[in-house]
Amino acid sequence: MVKILKQSISNEDYETRLRVVNEDTDKEILSQLAKDEDWYVRAAVAKNKNANKEILEQLARDERRDVREAVARNKNTVKEILELLSVDENYEVRKAIIRI
Repeated sequence: MVKILKQSISNEDYETRLRVVNEDTDKEILSQLAKDEDWYVRAAVAKNKNANKEILEQLARDERRDVREAVARNKNTVKEILELLSVDENYEVRKAIIRI
């Protein structure tokens, strides 16, 4: 399964890359997709429950607000990363830290 997913990642097809990001996605695959050129794919990784601290920390520094906001909304984001996001330049990112 992981071999198939790795082949999908190298594929230029956006929908294939996006479909790979699901609750069963391996951390190694998520790590690769966290560097994807498409912000929507990176945001999907940031929302994933399997994204580890290193991945979330990387994405918390992403240039795209939507990606940082997704990190803030991820229930697995640790306190240190939330503290980093609490001083984000964008209000929506800071607001996303407050989880209801």
